[in-house]
Amino acid sequence: MRPRSRRACWPRRLTGCARARRPCTASHPRRPRLRRLHRQRLRRRLPAPNSAVCRARGIMKTAERDVAADKRTMVRQMFAQIAPTYDLLNTVLSANVHRGWRRAALDAACLTDGCCLLDLATGTADVALAAARRGVRVVGADFCAPLLRIGQTKIRQQAPGRICLTLGEADHLPFADGSFDAVVMAFALRNVPSPEHALSEMRRVTRRGGWVVNLELTRPQNTTLAHMYRLYQNHVMPFVGWLVSGNREAYTYLPRTIQDFDSPAQVAEHCRRAGLEQVSWQPLSGGLATLHRGQRP
Repeated sequence: MRPRSRRACWPRRLTGCARARRPCTASHPRRPRLRRLHRQRLRRRLPAPNSAVCRARGIMKTAERDVAADKRTMVRQMFAQIAPTYDLLNTVLSANVHRGWRRAALDAACLTDGCCLLDLATGTADVALAAARRGVRVVGADFCAPLLRIGQTKIRQQAPGRICLTLGEADHLPFADGSFDAVVMAFALRNVPSPEHALSEMRRVTRRGGWVVNLELTRPQNTTLAHMYRLYQNHVMPFVGWLVSGNREAYTYLPRTIQDFDSPAQVAEHCRRAGLEQVSWQPLSGGLATLHRGQRP
């Protein structure tokens, strides 16, 4: 007689019963919630918090922050070194055209008498002084203290008591939302780690309906002019910069940032992603500089 199998000896109520093979979920009230969260994560294709993907992303974000901090420190030190000759070289290297570009930026900001303007990356306060002559109250912010000291000296001589200067980073502005009627930044967006984040900060501190204006050096679109300008940037600017300031590296770095920076169309897209509306741009002097403008909704 063939012996009965062990399975046949089990009570019928346990044979094939799922609850006999794993604990009952009723005694583990958290399990249904964990399963639901797991299904949601799978549907969204999100990695688990302790997964290798999340750890890698965390490492990448940390590395990006370190690179941004290194760039900020390097640029600050570079401008501190060339601060004594900064105004002179701006005038010489641009053939004094930069003053007209700054006036165009103030025109684009639609300033009225008595309004409050933030001159971001004010440097030695050239834009701030030009705005003060129009009857505008101005706050100038920059991350380089030596440039601000020179700007403060110029303000005491030309517009005492009408301009306030402060230290500040373009991507971490120390102002409340909607503090200014307009914000203008000149020749600095290509030096910040994240142009889109800086534009978002500019939008944040602008009141609703106010204008955000960015003036930046760009590459000319005309092929002949672009070729001549590239020769000027690569050879004339470093030599003249070294001759006047004694710092050849700074005036080799600055032309390179112009060549490597985004096109006007890409900067306009940064403006839109930062939350600005009615974004437009205007090339100046054949595209040697470009003026971008957007309105805070």
